[in-house]
Amino acid sequence: MHNNGFVKVALVTPSVKVTEPMKNVFEMIEILSEVEAGLVVFPELSITGYTCEDLFYHTSLIDKSLEAIKYFLDNNSFEGVVVFGAPLEYKGIIYNVAMVVQGSKLLGIIPKMFLPHTGEFYEKRWFSDGLDVQFMIDILGQTVPFGSIVFNSQHYSFGVEVCADMWGPLNPSANLYLSGAELVLNLSASNEVVNKTYLRRNLINTTSFRHKGAYLYCSAGINESTGATVFGGDKIVSEMGEVIAHKQDFSFEAEVLTTEVDIAYIKNTRRSNGWYKDARKRHHTEAFNVGFISKEHDFKITRSFDMTPFVPKKDSEEQFSQITKIQTSALLRRLKHIGTQKVIIGLSGGLDSTLAFLQIVKAYQQANYDLKNVFAVSMPSYPTSDRTKNNARKLAEHFNVSFMEKPIHDIVD
Repeated sequence: MHNNGFVKVALVTPSVKVTEPMKNVFEMIEILSEVEAGLVVFPELSITGYTCEDLFYHTSLIDKSLEAIKYFLDNNSFEGVVVFGAPLEYKGIIYNVAMVVQGSKLLGIIPKMFLPHTGEFYEKRWFSDGLDVQFMIDILGQTVPFGSIVFNSQHYSFGVEVCADMWGPLNPSANLYLSGAELVLNLSASNEVVNKTYLRRNLINTTSFRHKGAYLYCSAGINESTGATVFGGDKIVSEMGEVIAHKQDFSFEAEVLTTEVDIAYIKNTRRSNGWYKDARKRHHTEAFNVGFISKEHDFKITRSFDMTPFVPKKDSEEQFSQITKIQTSALLRRLKHIGTQKVIIGLSGGLDSTLAFLQIVKAYQQANYDLKNVFAVSMPSYPTSDRTKNNARKLAEHFNVSFMEKPIHDIVD
């Protein structure tokens, strides 16, 4: 679903039933019947649940998972693209994969590249990693690319990585972004510990900023089994280094986060960003390219936009102090270069000249220069009100600078 340079996306944390793939697919289909979006993301291993542990070895669970996926393909009436997680056995090896679907077609399968195997995670016990894996696979009567994939439509492109892939030093997302993906989706089952949500946000923001794109993160919820871990259903959408939507409710019910990604903004930034262009030019890692359909639809923009984007919002006192340091340092550097301690400023009593005047005063105070060497000049004419003219005079007198009033009626005439 795309319109006016925006793509509508939805991140879903379902009320997963561990080891019950068909029930999970029934819920997915029900959720999709109510979601308004062009791209819908479910968590890691959402077909079976993430916490099946040694049950992943059982033929019955693998077979039931495939049966449920087939049912989904046969009964999926959702027009857009759906991405979900599942275990997949291929030639005796079990992979933790993300599956990308549109209608009844499997567009691609992406294996998890980096498997956590430390602390409370034991994924290498059950799964094999997808590093350097790139081939075509026959599954459910379809021949599908398996490996690193960029999905392309006439409006936008995206790639997929799985959970821990984003935490390591060599992220699949870098390859996907530099292969043309404007969005990267992350299907996750990331447990909750103190401060981890904060770390996730920072990591995701850094990734989307560095690659001039968007990052969509969708994690499993608290219906997963709680042996050594609890999952909070964290859902984050970051665009160009800023979180534009975030939801984490620790809910036993299915939770959906819907927002709009500004694809036009991303495309425009990439056209003008030299670092991104240079990196793409030097990038040679292979990825499959797969097409999908993105339809034009009218929809309501639900996200909010900053009406004053250049005004600091966080740590505003510190930020305004930094602005002052930048401006006063620039002025003092110029005065030193010219070899003078005298400045002339037109002071109307309005906002702009007042701000410039105050920064000059701060610069002189910082350098211990004589404020009498600041010449504030008021130039009233017919439109000048008494209020602004008097403000200019009062401001100059308050800081004890040199003040001159030079009417410009004759020049105006």
